[in-house]
Amino acid sequence: MWNTVWAMAAICWKDPTLLESIAARARSMISEFAPWGLSNTAWSFAKLEVCDVPLREAISTEALRKISACGGQEIANTAWAFATLAFVDLPLLDAISAAARRQCADLGPQNMANTAWAFAKILVCDEPLLTALAAAASPRLEDFQPPELTCTAWAFARQLFRNEPLMAAISSAAVTNLTQYLPQNLAITAWSFAMLLCKDEPLMDAIAAAALARIQQYQAQELSNTVWAFARFMIVDSPLIHSISCAALANLNDFTCQNLTNTAWADAVLLLLDRALLAAASAQRIVKMAEAGGQNLANSVRAFGTLNVCEKLLMHGMIAETMPKGMRWDAQ
Repeated sequence: MWNTVWAMAAICWKDPTLLESIAARARSMISEFAPWGLSNTAWSFAKLEVCDVPLREAISTEALRKISACGGQEIANTAWAFATLAFVDLPLLDAISAAARRQCADLGPQNMANTAWAFAKILVCDEPLLTALAAAASPRLEDFQPPELTCTAWAFARQLFRNEPLMAAISSAAVTNLTQYLPQNLAITAWSFAMLLCKDEPLMDAIAAAALARIQQYQAQELSNTVWAFARFMIVDSPLIHSISCAALANLNDFTCQNLTNTAWADAVLLLLDRALLAAASAQRIVKMAEAGGQNLANSVRAFGTLNVCEKLLMHGMIAETMPKGMRWDAQ
């Protein structure tokens, strides 16, 4: 049975009627599932973005009973599946953490990265697990592919868990391999190091060169994350920042409120006065004003103020949006 749903997930074939039938049958015989059957079933439904709550709870209960028999692949797949479906089962997560720590030395790169990603995705910071994963991964990072390196860096950054030996090892593994990185990998790597305030100038220089060569392939989120990372480190790479500005101008319709705020904030921190970009960002901000929260609006206005740029339409739009809603502001 789990072979069927696994095959469906592998080819991204989603048949609601068949999946409902499989879920019902799986729930009725869940106690007969081996550990790999449990993990593969959980992974398959998560991959297809199907959340069958009774099945999910049945798998969780049974996986908790059989966790000691799980190998690295089952541990990682189960953690990934529940995190993908945003299901936080603390007893199961504690058991997964304990099992992963026992098997850290035997976990493959993808399993380590996926396990770290899963806990980060649902913001469950398990320090013993992160410490064990960092110790196991650091000497083996040459075996990690770019997505696995990126995923690991992101997971530690999202949980604000700074492990300097790990980040130094990720940098060493990445810096000689950036030609194989996609724009998303480059942007996430820069963001992760900046989030943890691990300033590695050779790495950032290499990321700047790699990003500059393919800036036209960058999406809004990648542009925003990259300029934010360089601003957080106060690194003024004029060719890169200029290229980001040009690319951002061409893609502002795709920017979220957070992207717009981060880009304006970065320009302000680096004191880079790009009036064309600021004017366009202001116009786009007005269009998306309703999506913004108080912090985003305040940071945007602060950015314009820092650069001594008065965008009256933005100010009027902000007032019109916040006053009727009684938006709450903090003291800062």
